[in-house]
Amino acid sequence: MKAQLERITSSGYTEKTVLIISNVENDDQKLFFLPKLIHINIIQSPGIISISLGDNFSADIFNTWLDNLCSNFNCWLESQKIEFFNTEFKKLIALGKKRRTFTISKAMGLYAELLHLSALIEEIGPQSALSAWNNPSPAIHDYDFLTCSHEIKAVARSKNEIKISSIDQLSLLDGKELYLIVYVLNVTQRSEKDSLGDLYNNISSKLPSILENIFQQKCAESKFAEYLGPEIEPMNYKFSLIKIDRYMVDQISFPRLHRDNIHRSISSVNYTLNLGSISNFLIVADV
Repeated sequence: MKAQLERITSSGYTEKTVLIISNVENDDQKLFFLPKLIHINIIQSPGIISISLGDNFSADIFNTWLDNLCSNFNCWLESQKIEFFNTEFKKLIALGKKRRTFTISKAMGLYAELLHLSALIEEIGPQSALSAWNNPSPAIHDYDFLTCSHEIKAVARSKNEIKISSIDQLSLLDGKELYLIVYVLNVTQRSEKDSLGDLYNNISSKLPSILENIFQQKCAESKFAEYLGPEIEPMNYKFSLIKIDRYMVDQISFPRLHRDNIHRSISSVNYTLNLGSISNFLIVADV
């Protein structure tokens, strides 16, 4: 790789520091970890990547990170420079996040989505599986295929209900069949095992470099549970899969709220659904 780093500080009404990565070959550019972020501005053009501060991001953190990156970048072998940059950029993103806890419910939800993704990679191939996964797009369902959609939920073994977070979450899209797929998990908190991290690494190891980068960017951009991987965000949640329950969401008889049975002035809805009440909709066939 022949890419070069350059730090530019502009003067004017407000001082602005920009990292310019130039001489980036087209194939290499696809390997840089550059998720779409609110607090960091990233602009890409052929052969050039620029990174600067967005709103509400500490200039001190950004400048310290830049100093470290620029002083160490050329110490790495050419074949290792992109990997070094990607790791350091994930660290910057983590530093810029507001201090908050990655809750166990978020970890369970993402774990279930990744379990589903891992199975689809084996079934239909990595390119098709990643294309079907709507994360982080603001889509109604988690996975969309040509003839059907999948909505993924996670529930602990001791629970018997799931949360439906929007009016349309159990509605058909473009006439496709809709399957509700519930991953029932055994959950251990404060464990030495990081199940989400292990699954993330396992999926990454199955993917060619460009698709691995796409997968990791999808996780980082998630609107529900943005995640940077176990090296940056280690967790102490242990999950083990007990079973997968698959339901056919019949639009006439499946119990759900939808736009035809709530007042049109109500724009946002979330509710819980008892799993025992939908046992008649369980299906045996794989979907």
